[in-house]
Amino acid sequence: MYKKHTHLNEPQNLRQNLWHYLKYERLVELINGDFLYFPHITNLNDKLEGLLTIKTKEKLYREEYAKSKNDETARSATEQYEKHKDAFIYIVGI
Repeated sequence: MYKKHTHLNEPQNLRQNLWHYLKYERLVELINGDFLYFPHITNLNDKLEGLLTIKTKEKLYREEYAKSKNDETARSATEQYEKHKDAFIYIVGI
């Protein structure tokens, strides 16, 4: 939830996108230099963190269905991901 902070200035345009692109070399430097920290999902306070978006859930279902050719198996696998999200890593390709 958004809260105002006394030490931070709000942007003039509150609907401004927050995008920042890095050069590849800088990204590699950040990764290799141990400058990035990603806490385990169980350490995050947001209960929605790690839930699948509708689009990702549909893609995961299709992938599971392609493997099993069974609707119930594919649905169960998708549900298991959300139930045990802290034990899985699911990477979606672009």
